[in-house]
Amino acid sequence: GIEDDMSVHVARGAYIKDSVLMKNVDVAEGAVINYSIIDSDTSIGEGCVIGRTRSDGEEITVVGCDLSLPDSTNVPGGEMVNRDWLAGHQQN
Repeated sequence: GIEDDMSVHVARGAYIKDSVLMKNVDVAEGAVINYSIIDSDTSIGEGCVIGRTRSDGEEITVVGCDLSLPDSTNVPGGEMVNRDWLAGHQQN
């Protein structure tokens, strides 16, 4: 139904501050999201660190729609994350 399409799931132990999460976003356990916009239909893996603490000079981080960030992905402040960004930052 419509409610399922609009839901945001944040696991226990995840931390989100000064951020906006659009519809159908899933945030796994231990993820940290600071000063970021997470677009629709995106999943944030366990232990990911997205953005940095909001402060003077710190730029907002944007994670695009329909993405899946692998566990422990580190996205510095001010980054614009899309499929190309993820392909270039795969952790082996």
